[in-house]
Amino acid sequence: MRVKLFTKFLFKPFINTFRQFFLIEKNCSAFGKYGYKDKVRKFYTFKDYHYREMMILILQNLEPRFEQAGSIMFNELDEFNEVVFMMKGKVAVGYAINL
Repeated sequence: MRVKLFTKFLFKPFINTFRQFFLIEKNCSAFGKYGYKDKVRKFYTFKDYHYREMMILILQNLEPRFEQAGSIMFNELDEFNEVVFMMKGKVAVGYAINL
């Protein structure tokens, strides 16, 4: 029930938008009938207990944030300890080179 609440209701748009970011490939050492590694790549899903618990922890710690157009989120050389996932809008990234 908790997983459905998080994945199908509360965070469905977030999960769909950033699905690629959270793909974790399973370490598969299976060999095909010709001796080389099969080309089928397998990834963890919400059916895997440890992946599911990790994702629930991540989702529980997301904090919505809204920024005004034209605002500067981080200045050059600022230290920050967060990852920002943008759902809407445009982002410009720049830097200056001291000559």
